[in-house]
Amino acid sequence: MRNYRWLQPLFLSLFLSLSLGLLIACERRPAPNGIPGDDSVEVVPPLDPGKRYAVGAATVNYYDPQFGRRQVLYFREFGAQQALYDLPSDTASDTSAQRAMIFSGGRLVNYDPVAHTGFTDSIPLPDGPMIGAIFPVWRMNQQQQSKLKFRRLGKRTFLGNTATGYAYDDGIGETRVWVWKEIPLFLEIPMFRASHNLSYLVLEARSVDTAATPSDAVFAVPPTVRLSTSDSLPMRRR
Repeated sequence: MRNYRWLQPLFLSLFLSLSLGLLIACERRPAPNGIPGDDSVEVVPPLDPGKRYAVGAATVNYYDPQFGRRQVLYFREFGAQQALYDLPSDTASDTSAQRAMIFSGGRLVNYDPVAHTGFTDSIPLPDGPMIGAIFPVWRMNQQQQSKLKFRRLGKRTFLGNTATGYAYDDGIGETRVWVWKEIPLFLEIPMFRASHNLSYLVLEARSVDTAATPSDAVFAVPPTVRLSTSDSLPMRRR
């Protein structure tokens, strides 16, 4: 069994960082109730080895509907190269990245563009990680799925695309994700506030562009960033 669990702290540090400064002081809305489950057996479309996504390249813009924060995911070569940027609130005047995560050449880099510090780790998965706090549980074997309490959810339409819903519980709470061609289009991610009460971060894709290939620049770590081989270098507090 591949140990996907150890990747989650790295992915959570960026994918959830868009709201860390707000979580302590603000209440998150609870996960929506009454989401229908679909227990029927559904064959997951095959995905060639070495590919993370079912399309070669894409740019996906995500939006946090509660606080207006944004993220953008870039990938190419079917996910062999990926980059995820945490952006400020939904304003046209500020597009500077607040946090960044880049996966390329089997190396994952998580860095702070403002503090110019970050850390790097090698990722020994032949098909690369799925950037974000999401495990591709729908592609795991039945034993692995059982340990994560995997279940199927109903299909939903986002941006004109029919996405398939999946849920799993890794011990924190139930994560729910709807994917189209392996691209998450809607996510409900459990997390803890300082009070240790379970709350959910909700992200939805506002646009998906699979026609253009992202440029080299978005996968490059600026030379001014000082990297450590662990997370011993503190990231900037927000």
